[in-house]
Amino acid sequence: MEIIIKTFHGLEEVLAEEVTSIINRPCQVRKRAVFADQITQLELYTLNKRLRTALRILVQHATFTVHSYEDIYAALRTIKWEDLFYHHNTISIDSTVFSKYFKNSQYVMHKSKDAVVDHFRDLYDKRPSVERKNADIRINIHITERNMTVSLDSSGESLHKRGYKQVEVKAPINEVLAAGLIKLSNWDQTKPFWDPMCGSGTIPIEAALLKYNITSQFNRDDFCFRHWKSFDNKSWQDLNREKFSPETAPSPIYGSDIDTDVIFDLEKQVRSSKLQSYISVQKQNFFQIEPLKEERLMIFNPPYNKRLGLEDAKGFYKMIGDTLKQKCTGSSAWVFSGDKEAIKFVGLRPSKKIILYNGPIEARFHKFEMF
Repeated sequence: MEIIIKTFHGLEEVLAEEVTSIINRPCQVRKRAVFADQITQLELYTLNKRLRTALRILVQHATFTVHSYEDIYAALRTIKWEDLFYHHNTISIDSTVFSKYFKNSQYVMHKSKDAVVDHFRDLYDKRPSVERKNADIRINIHITERNMTVSLDSSGESLHKRGYKQVEVKAPINEVLAAGLIKLSNWDQTKPFWDPMCGSGTIPIEAALLKYNITSQFNRDDFCFRHWKSFDNKSWQDLNREKFSPETAPSPIYGSDIDTDVIFDLEKQVRSSKLQSYISVQKQNFFQIEPLKEERLMIFNPPYNKRLGLEDAKGFYKMIGDTLKQKCTGSSAWVFSGDKEAIKFVGLRPSKKIILYNGPIEARFHKFEMF
């Protein structure tokens, strides 16, 4: 089968490396995606279970040339949907349209839904129910000019939803993005890892999952491919026999924050995820730390707007730079920020600069080395 694996802008090469390491074959880098072919069922399940920088995996099923909305309907009526899933499954349709000929993506979804529903009604006098959220089957329609690709979404909910988040916080960083930052930092996993402004703890949790080779979806079991007629339960069960058991040895992965409530929630989250043996959590003001006695790799996503109570972003970032220079000699710090101007006030010359996106916000990921 041919698959398209979606990710964030800037993480395409990282994702391609991940995919190749799992299936042991090269893949093609595309815009916010990676393409791979000759994928087996087991490889599809494994990629969904293990990929850290993927948002979802689409299995391409058919391609058509379409000239009208009626062409879309007619093309989808030719697909033998009954070979793919059952009429009692719930379905949802997603569409992505880049075309001067089809400007109404909602109408594309409507015609697509009608085609699938009418197909089952003609066969069984019964039809699948449409459900926008938590549908058993997700069908993806992608149109570029007159070319239409029909895919089945194997993942269901976005793969950033690992299942370990137990609490809600303001402006949490996406898990896929956090994993991508760690991989882009080239952390060798031997140097102690620290997020000094950890908030919900997503970055240190993703660091622990990576370091101890814990599958990214260790806490999740529901994927759309499990509702397909082709689902191979034996392969799935064999894959899920891989268990992780926490070690008792102290972990050189640290998460700290100044907010007492945040730390309380994070400790609860780490315990519920059975990661307490991997991550050390403490309440701490980064600007008041004692000089570090060991070299650390730091990655943090400091606040940068008033929504998080930051009135003086430039002054705040200057304090980050001063603390790094005065108290973190020998360490390296990666700072991820959606404030392109404020990050300049760190006052250190970055040895690396990477442009990424945090949702719609263009962000900067800068590496600072304190010699």
